[in-house]
Amino acid sequence: MADQFKYLFTPIKIGPITVRNRIMSTPHGTGYGRKFSATDQTAFYHAERAKGGCGLIGVEGAKAVPETQSLQAESQPPAYSEDCIPGFRKVTDMVHEYGTTIVLQLMNYGVSCGMAPSATPDI
Repeated sequence: MADQFKYLFTPIKIGPITVRNRIMSTPHGTGYGRKFSATDQTAFYHAERAKGGCGLIGVEGAKAVPETQSLQAESQPPAYSEDCIPGFRKVTDMVHEYGTTIVLQLMNYGVSCGMAPSATPDI
């Protein structure tokens, strides 16, 4: 059984970043953000995953462009605005305390907001 997972707890290099192990918490909606910013609850939520041993944490989607603002839930920070920096900084600092790498998922609603290379409906 140990041989099945022999790489699970070993570091892995992704580009210039070394992740401490191969356990990842993938980006997913938490709904903890408020007023388009990450909150203390967001920070503690991800810090608990880091504390539990995740090597890499993906934070839920943040909007990449302002044109999608009307489609954006209040819990999703706008990555295009400097207003989101303090919230993300807190999340990042708390996750880094446990030696965990963190990444941000950028989102674009594409055809739903008229910003896609195709007129094919978003189903």
